[in-house]
Amino acid sequence: MNENYYDIKELSGMFGLSEHTIRKYCNMGKINAIKIGRTWTAKESDIKEYLLSTRQKRTRKDISKHQTPPKNQTKKAVTKQAK
Repeated sequence: MNENYYDIKELSGMFGLSEHTIRKYCNMGKINAIKIGRTWTAKESDIKEYLLSTRQKRTRKDISKHQTPPKNQTKKAVTKQAK
């Protein structure tokens, strides 16, 4: 099966991140990529896997961050609990 491969510049355009950030993610192992000479290259399947993993993390974080208080609490009671 033929698979598409992307370099840093293409990944940068896809994610809307700087090339420096993409390189950093590759070095850290956040994005599964291989270095061929001086160029990082990532398979399309690895990019999809990365996007799914970040989407799941973001969703869990957003859910816990935006929980609504019970309806019987007043605004003052919610503010007091936050402090």
